[in-house]
Amino acid sequence: MRAEEVVSSLKILSSHLSNLKETLLQAVFPPLCAGCGTSTCGYSPDWLCAACHGKIAFIGDGACAFCGSPPGEHAELAKGCAQCQPDRQSFTRAAGVAEFATPARELVHALKYNGMHSLAQPLGELMARRVASAGFPEKFDCVVPVPLHKKRLRSRGFNQSALLAAEIAKHLQSPLRLDILHRIRDTRSQALLSRNLRVTNPVGAFLASGAGGRVLLVDDVVTTGSTASECALALKNAGAARVYVISFAR
Repeated sequence: MRAEEVVSSLKILSSHLSNLKETLLQAVFPPLCAGCGTSTCGYSPDWLCAACHGKIAFIGDGACAFCGSPPGEHAELAKGCAQCQPDRQSFTRAAGVAEFATPARELVHALKYNGMHSLAQPLGELMARRVASAGFPEKFDCVVPVPLHKKRLRSRGFNQSALLAAEIAKHLQSPLRLDILHRIRDTRSQALLSRNLRVTNPVGAFLASGAGGRVLLVDDVVTTGSTASECALALKNAGAARVYVISFAR
């Protein structure tokens, strides 16, 4: 047998062994749905079962053209909606993939609190697709995640928005910049605050430098839009011409 045939045979054997290993691992440790925790062995994608995937309330046509709020009476207004108040927001436009309800909420929590970093890949891909369907520009000068304060980053060990931004930047073929936007004040968690306090909590919490052109700002969840607006204001003060916001949940 010639050398190249031996190498080819070894590659085929290695591939079969790798597939066998993956099959055995799934048999012993079956992949679990990030939404409900049931086994997803045999499902595609294997990070979400068919039932949970069918329950995701994807946001599409009818959402507010400015802030991306899900369809409803508030989103029927020609200039923004009753929730976003465009004259008080600093970003150019915002869009989200899904409403922040089961199972989208569980997906965010699994990524953010349970350390399921692998979810950043499929969620980031969905967000990149939403950028296109929302009518955002095809190219951005940079993709920037909403930053964590250094104290919280040390505690958590990672920034979920940065993980998502890395995937989105890859799909959009735009530069990922982690050095432009910084959180200079350790604000209280937005999830623990009332709507009114969420509006004022992030004021003055961000500082940017070296921003320019069109920026895509990435966050896992947008609720009132106040954090995104403060980030956009900092980016514009640093030279950004336009700031678009993409989140997984809205």
